[in-house]
Amino acid sequence: MAAYIDTKQKTGTWSMESVLQQVAQSIAQFRYLTRRYALFHVIFFSFFICELIGLLLFFSFLAKSFLLATIVAATFLTAFSYFVLRFYFQTKKPEQFLHLRDTFIQTCEQLFSMSPDLYESRRGFLQAIYRLIQELEGQEFQYYQVPKSLEALAPLIQKFSVWCHWEDVHLMKEILHAYSLRTQLEWVKIHPTDLELHRGLASSYISFYKIYQDPATLEQPSYSFIAKEYASAEMMQKFQKAAHCAIEELKIVLHYTPQDTLALTQLAETYHALDQKEEERKTYEILLQFSPRENDIRLRLGVLYFQLGFVAQGLKFYDDLRKLNDPKAEQLIQHYDLFHSLNI
Repeated sequence: MAAYIDTKQKTGTWSMESVLQQVAQSIAQFRYLTRRYALFHVIFFSFFICELIGLLLFFSFLAKSFLLATIVAATFLTAFSYFVLRFYFQTKKPEQFLHLRDTFIQTCEQLFSMSPDLYESRRGFLQAIYRLIQELEGQEFQYYQVPKSLEALAPLIQKFSVWCHWEDVHLMKEILHAYSLRTQLEWVKIHPTDLELHRGLASSYISFYKIYQDPATLEQPSYSFIAKEYASAEMMQKFQKAAHCAIEELKIVLHYTPQDTLALTQLAETYHALDQKEEERKTYEILLQFSPRENDIRLRLGVLYFQLGFVAQGLKFYDDLRKLNDPKAEQLIQHYDLFHSLNI
């Protein structure tokens, strides 16, 4: 399901403009909640650091006074209070995020229930959810703006922003994706052979696995600083599970409509994300049969041929592109040495 929403679209008595207002309100509320938690950490760390510095600087003076015991006790009390409150907030935060999601969902359900067309109502409802997810994308980098006079500190501020807010943004996206997938699975149970539902479910799984995909594995990472959590085994497991679910849904679509080029493209891209080059090659070969004039497919397939050692086929694709005077021919030949690389 595409995240894009046509703001001019109107159905019945509602318009997408009202949905976009709800998205903006939800984002504002989310940022307010997460900033509060960040402020909590900053305040306690500031107290702790000040107490520790004061203890080190004035230790010789305080050693002869009862104030030493007072400051030491205050330091331990600060640390104890921090961990107790942190545990409390860790329990409370997901509940607040779920409440924020439910409020957004209920408002959207009221808006879309006015539509007489069930399909358009469902489509608009999912678009609203994915628009909110789209607005959350990259939010962890955008909490704190740096004045132009302090641009040298921008990388440090960005890292601090990611450290404070990446987990919250990721959790909120996860909550929204999970709700969308559960909803669509219920629809599929009612209409198990509806291909549009399976197409939408496949697209949703593709969006879902991308929130777990390590940006460092992408050809063009979106951001210079990447949270270390992406490299964890848990994230990799969730990524692979969601990607395989997407593959199964796409196979259902292709079972009924083998010439569906969009489904074939999504399937090839999912195999690429999983680094399953052989399956990706087979999918692109099928796709090329239905789209013989698509030079982008020739380029990708030629790169795969070079990677997998089918050098002759890769050169044939290079020759085809060169005869068409397509600049992609030069892009392709740059990958000629992929199979011959000796890693020396």
